[in-house]
Amino acid sequence: MLSINSRLLLASGIILIAFFGLTGYTLYNVFRDNLQDAYFEKLHSQVYALIAASEIRDDGTLALAESLPEMQLSIANSGFYGQITRNDGQVVWRSASMVKREIPFRTNLGFGQQVQQILTDSTGQLLYSASFGILWDESRPLTHGFTYSVAELPEGYNAQLKLFGEKLLGSLSAVAVILLLAQTALLRWSLTPLRQVTRELKAIEDGVQHNLRGEYPKELLGLTDNINGLLRTQHEHLERYRHSLADLAHSLKTPLALLRGAVETGGTMKYINQTIEDQIDRMSQIIEYQLQRAATSGRTALSTPLNISSIVTKITHSLDKVYADKAVRLFLDIAAELSLRADEGDLMELFGNVLDNAYKWCKGQVRVSGARMESGLRIIIEDDGPGIPAQKIDQVLMRGMRADENISGHGIGLAIVQDILQAYGARICIQSSGLGGACVILTFPDS
Repeated sequence: MLSINSRLLLASGIILIAFFGLTGYTLYNVFRDNLQDAYFEKLHSQVYALIAASEIRDDGTLALAESLPEMQLSIANSGFYGQITRNDGQVVWRSASMVKREIPFRTNLGFGQQVQQILTDSTGQLLYSASFGILWDESRPLTHGFTYSVAELPEGYNAQLKLFGEKLLGSLSAVAVILLLAQTALLRWSLTPLRQVTRELKAIEDGVQHNLRGEYPKELLGLTDNINGLLRTQHEHLERYRHSLADLAHSLKTPLALLRGAVETGGTMKYINQTIEDQIDRMSQIIEYQLQRAATSGRTALSTPLNISSIVTKITHSLDKVYADKAVRLFLDIAAELSLRADEGDLMELFGNVLDNAYKWCKGQVRVSGARMESGLRIIIEDDGPGIPAQKIDQVLMRGMRADENISGHGIGLAIVQDILQAYGARICIQSSGLGGACVILTFPDS
């Protein structure tokens, strides 16, 4: 595939060729027409000079001066010819240059009538011709009316036209080359930011730098910002994986040590079995939490906007079946167009955990509302349950902690929620609800 630079140069070259070709064609035709008009004007001037060099005698014959206005009329086959024809059809004068040559001049022109035309003589040569009618005596138009004609080979005309064409072609070609070179330089300068992006990406690939640092024009800011966003997200994911693995290894040390201690120190089988059961449950909890934490995608610039109402509806339909015995009444107040750029799995996990807690603790009512505020997108989930005491709010956000130890679960739901929110730069706030239970407020910053 051709590079952008090659495409632009090819397109510019085609446009320049078309433009200068059309310009050259137009200028050439205009010059040709003007030159032709000037050539005929010169021939008419020669006709007028020939008229001035002639006079009518008393007997009706025409007399010409010994010195003709154009010397070429006296030179055989000079390329310049003249003829005077009386209106009765008789040729009264023919230049010496017309030896052995017949030219079909116009005849019998009225007084003041002039004609210009291109003729072919008896030898097959093209001639430019001009004729003019004159009347010496109005009472005798046949014998005292004459048509003066001159003709010339177009050698001078063709030579001038050829010279102009060559100069025009040379000039336009030179201008086109200069413009193409200027366009090449301009394109090279204009595409410098793209080459800089390429160099920086190579440096990132080689590990020299971690993101794009250069200053780029506004047309490329969308591209460079998205690339930096992807690189930042990739780096955050990698760091999250590393931290999760490190935390997982560290968190498993204690349960493993307790298992080893129970085996090495001995004890009743009941004690050993209970210890194994407790520590396996704890390790499962730790692994589940760390895996979910590592799997959080986080916001990226290229994330697809997801409809909040659709995701919440999908989750509540499932929860309605799980908690069918409670017959929970759901009040949903989320605008149909409300959306958020995020990973669908993250939102399903996030809203799933919060809504599951609301369904689990409520007496029979859950309310979900959402709106876009000045501070960002806000989702509020409320229930009519017992609520969460203020002194326990920080506790329930910690991994493994539950507001009521009698309720089943690992106690990692809200901790996972907090980790997901942190990946999106969002925050959680828990307070009392107007329904009487807990009110969980999730606030996402604008994209």
